[in-house]
Amino acid sequence: MNRITAIDYLSLLEYQFLIDRIPEWSTNRIKRLIKTPKIYAGDTGFACALLHQNRSSLLKNRTLYGPFVETFVFQELRRQASASEDYYSFFHFRVVMVLKLI
Repeated sequence: MNRITAIDYLSLLEYQFLIDRIPEWSTNRIKRLIKTPKIYAGDTGFACALLHQNRSSLLKNRTLYGPFVETFVFQELRRQASASEDYYSFFHFRVVMVLKLI
């Protein structure tokens, strides 16, 4: 699949509220344009169904459990923000770890 097709599919999924793209937080606006947005599932229950996961299988598979909890928390924060009279913007902060071997 080429890049243009992938972008079109992501736009379609976002238009249907199945995913959310969140830009990276940065103090430099030009730098922000270069960074890749993080993609969250629109509904953790739907994502679990697509991956054939249930409560017990998620508790056994910790590599999937963390991202599902993060997605759930983001969706709850977004719902709370939509009920507020103030405007809120959401960003993600990506930490790059560099290991130095001696």
